[in-house]
Amino acid sequence: MDLPVLAPGEPPIRHADCCLGLSSNLFRVLTAIFYEKRPVSGKWTVLSVGSGTGLLEALLLGYVQSHSNELDESCLSLSHLGIEGVEVYEPSSRTHLNKYLPEHARSTVRGTWEISPRAQDEDVLIWMFTYPRQTTLVVQYVKAALEPESSVKLLVWLGPVADWDEFRPCFQPSTPKGPNEFILQSTMQGNEAGIGEYEMMAVFSR
Repeated sequence: MDLPVLAPGEPPIRHADCCLGLSSNLFRVLTAIFYEKRPVSGKWTVLSVGSGTGLLEALLLGYVQSHSNELDESCLSLSHLGIEGVEVYEPSSRTHLNKYLPEHARSTVRGTWEISPRAQDEDVLIWMFTYPRQTTLVVQYVKAALEPESSVKLLVWLGPVADWDEFRPCFQPSTPKGPNEFILQSTMQGNEAGIGEYEMMAVFSR
């Protein structure tokens, strides 16, 4: 399926296949944030939890592939970056919800209570949550990320400003702090993040 064209400098657009406002600036911001956590070598992956149609992820992957030389002179780190989406399997649906990501970059889970097996793989360094509907699912993922064997270095939340107070505690559980704790690195709202006026981005890292 054809992707919408997002011209540099244009305000975020609304698309029927994505809750989040989309812009070239959003992908510039995300790519720069991801680049800070790049590995020395080898494949690395962003796992988008609740990817829906995959439009956001497909546009992000296209941006990374076409702008890699702006951040990485050798183009090696970003060329090894993969973007994958995971969504709940709908047995009643004849078609896959994800319309934009290729088959190898998408997977499903049995319900909102299940964590994707891909989340535990060594190459998956970043998890992204876009307009999550349930705090319980985010809590489960963060709990898994806090395990000593987890490779995750970065958590990104994208959603309405009005939802942030509800979701923020999910990322910083009130348990004893330890070496695996995630720290709030930054928050951005509206145009600063390349999203809608009433939307925001929160980035947690360790």
